[in-house]
Amino acid sequence: MILIALAFYLSTLFAIDGDTINIKGESVRLLQINTPELGTCYADKAKQYTENFLKTEGKIKLIRDPNLDNVDIHKRSLRYVIKGKRNLNLELVRYGYAEPMFFNGARGEYAKQIADLNQIYGNMLNALN
Repeated sequence: MILIALAFYLSTLFAIDGDTINIKGESVRLLQINTPELGTCYADKAKQYTENFLKTEGKIKLIRDPNLDNVDIHKRSLRYVIKGKRNLNLELVRYGYAEPMFFNGARGEYAKQIADLNQIYGNMLNALN
């Protein structure tokens, strides 16, 4: 019975791409970052990192930033994705799979960390420019 429950849970939680996940039918866009679009360089690597993060043990928390929009124009919830002490948004930038994206210049709770990580580590997208 536990395996059936686990299989159901995993089937309701998956990466759409590097910066968008689906959890129980809800589309969630990661705040303040941007990964390559599917079909472009490094998109598969970003998506794989997100998929691996989602598969690790622990409860996922979707954190809304009160300083930013709640949903985007595509009706996706805008959230930071946290598991334990890990922040997927920050990790994607830290490991070069994403770049900062401050929509209309808006800066959220993690904006400074995101910008600092990008400044220190750069990202795969820089190789394309």
